[in-house]
Amino acid sequence: MANKKGFQIKLFLLLLTCLLVLVFALYTIQNRYTLAGIFFQTLAQGDAAIKNYSKAVEINPGDAYSRYQLGLIYKEKKNYDMAEKRYKELLKIFPNHPDANYDLAYVYKEKGLAEDALRQYNKVKEINPANPHIYYDVGYIYRQRGDLDNAMEEYKKALSLDSGLAYAHYDMGYIYRQRGDLDNALAEYKKAVKAKSDLPFAHYDMGLIYEARGMKDKAEKEFGIFHELTGE
Repeated sequence: MANKKGFQIKLFLLLLTCLLVLVFALYTIQNRYTLAGIFFQTLAQGDAAIKNYSKAVEINPGDAYSRYQLGLIYKEKKNYDMAEKRYKELLKIFPNHPDANYDLAYVYKEKGLAEDALRQYNKVKEINPANPHIYYDVGYIYRQRGDLDNAMEEYKKALSLDSGLAYAHYDMGYIYRQRGDLDNALAEYKKAVKAKSDLPFAHYDMGLIYEARGMKDKAEKEFGIFHELTGE
């Protein structure tokens, strides 16, 4: 009786193993192009990854992962027109996809389409208001326009979500320095380099402040760090 029960358990485990192998094999076959895309993307072979992700989307138009990765690869290649196309295709299927919505706004920003970018960032704020990079990017657009008050407000919102956002600290320091508020500028630059020590222009700008205050040793130290980081 015990032998029969043992045989039944072994048979059950064998059947279960076969079933799992079959499921895995079917999954691999069905998603072979997506898996190949992941493989080539991991190896930084963007063109091969694009080819396989494109095939995956052709076979399964609802493959959100492959569609998003196509947009991401094109964005990283700075092929913003193709990135925009791919993100828009994905958003027709999944209109509230948080990453695709954010990346589309970023693409608009990089293409110099400020109004389109701001509208898209406002949409992303509704979908994922806890993303600090939204507010930093909006602040950057305002700063580029010379709207420094609104830029500062957006940077402060970004930093309230992530106090270690180095570029937000740097940009705030830049605005303070432009306004002649050197104390606050210096404080923000220090926060910037604390968060990201290899931020060359934060060191350079601190050097300028120290130089203006007659603090020669500190100025030379910061200028030296700048030259080490940039090779200039």
